[in-house]
Amino acid sequence: MNVVALGKEACLISENFDQYPQYTVYKVSSSIKNNRKEGRFKLPNYGTPEEYEERCPSLQKFLQPVKGDLLFILRGGEIESAACLRIMEKLSKQSNINVVYLQPDIGMLGQVERLVDRAVFNVLQQYARSALIGGMYIVSQTCLQDAIGDVPVTQYESRQRETLVSMLHMINVLQKSDPVYSNLSDPSPTARIYSYGVCDFDTGAETMFYPAELVRERQIMYLVPSKILNEDSTLMKKIKKQVNEKSKGGKIKINFAVYESEYDKMMVYIVDRTSAIQGDTLRFIKEEQEGREQVE
Repeated sequence: MNVVALGKEACLISENFDQYPQYTVYKVSSSIKNNRKEGRFKLPNYGTPEEYEERCPSLQKFLQPVKGDLLFILRGGEIESAACLRIMEKLSKQSNINVVYLQPDIGMLGQVERLVDRAVFNVLQQYARSALIGGMYIVSQTCLQDAIGDVPVTQYESRQRETLVSMLHMINVLQKSDPVYSNLSDPSPTARIYSYGVCDFDTGAETMFYPAELVRERQIMYLVPSKILNEDSTLMKKIKKQVNEKSKGGKIKINFAVYESEYDKMMVYIVDRTSAIQGDTLRFIKEEQEGREQVE
């Protein structure tokens, strides 16, 4: 799988893919040194997002090898992110693009950065809903910070990046692996906005990396140690009970799969899917839905 990282933070995140042989990483940013043979393309230093959008250089030759499945990573608020549509326009002709959008802590952004975040965030969701890209995974930096817990200041940023890439890698591996049991079905073609998460199997407590609203579908992946898989005769009952509880009375369609693991501990990964635009326009979607329910 190919990874294209746009912007300073995305490039730093992408370095954590180096430990996995399955990925080829391409970095694009004004903050890096240019070395196209090593997958680094240095953008010019522009002062406004409009310049990055209008004057984005051609990356056609640099990204020519990028074909097939692609993770396109960027963080909202960085003015370089305004170049994303120009870059993805070229990639869409040769790749199946899934965007990983890191939503920044809004309270830490300036006025221009907030405007850039809002514009790019909404446009990419519209692209996902319209199937112009394969899908959009939203990760809240605030949720990511909560997920890593208490860590020393010197490890605060690096631990977030490690956690995010570990999650992306594990879910990618599971979705390409054969489960020992599943009721998986094709997802809705309109539910292309996603959120990741993990779940404690014993308590059912969830840690979602973005609190997606109006979730229509949920995929739960159970990674089970071989010993438990072969010896616990009550495991399937426990899984089905948990799945039913998380369907919220049948309001959410749940697909689940069970995978054999060499780890000592059972792990549970979640992917939520929705067709609803998250953020500013979500309020109007809720009002429309509530209006239909009142009529019925």
